[in-house]
Amino acid sequence: MTPEEKKLYALMAIAEEQQNAINQAIQNLNLTQEQIQKVIAKQTQASVSDAVKEGLKEGSEKMIGTAKQLNQLNHSIQKNINQLSWKLIVLCGSGIFALVIGLMVLMALMVPSLDEIQQRRADLKQLKEHPPLQIRKTKEGKTVVRIMTQKPCYDFDKSKIYDWCEIDPKKY
Repeated sequence: MTPEEKKLYALMAIAEEQQNAINQAIQNLNLTQEQIQKVIAKQTQASVSDAVKEGLKEGSEKMIGTAKQLNQLNHSIQKNINQLSWKLIVLCGSGIFALVIGLMVLMALMVPSLDEIQQRRADLKQLKEHPPLQIRKTKEGKTVVRIMTQKPCYDFDKSKIYDWCEIDPKKY
């Protein structure tokens, strides 16, 4: 081998070593790039996971707070409904009671007692037993009966006979 060939082989060996070194460097760069991507992916996943956990934690705290407020509102509404229903029952019951008492008082005032009814029947029987009884109504709507009296009361048809006297409505 000639010295030029030796140089050429030496240069080729150097080129081959350099090529191997370049290939080794490319592989190292590829491995480093993969490791960097994995580290970045892990860091991104960790930061996203932490952010999601933080968001979920805050969201669940807010949701729990809102649920507590809704529960308090529901309890308050139920309490008010119960109070309102009792108030309505009391108002309706007292209204019906007052109406019944009012009707009873009205009946007690308007309907005569049993003694009064018996007295009226006795008076009517006594009036029917005396045959010549004459009863009329005046123009003013008063009930009068004809009796023999010295005092002038009412007259009809300008007869100048004033022996028609008013019946006491309080008694009958």
